[in-house]
Amino acid sequence: MMGPGIIDIASRQEAIQSARWDAYSAALRRAQQTLDIRDGIAAGKAWREWLAAFTPPESHGVLCTFRGRP
Repeated sequence: MMGPGIIDIASRQEAIQSARWDAYSAALRRAQQTLDIRDGIAAGKAWREWLAAFTPPESHGVLCTFRGRP
């Protein structure tokens, strides 16, 4: 049991990942319905944000590099 003011980091991380997945899913549905390029770009950005939730903060969301470039 945690005391007052104590944050469970694992639960917080899971909540962030879940919220970002929900945002991506909504953006994807919208892009598929409208077929508008701006909605597609928004879905792509939401996907990137979801992936970034799994990377350490110091990586700034970069999952891999190509020839030394992110």
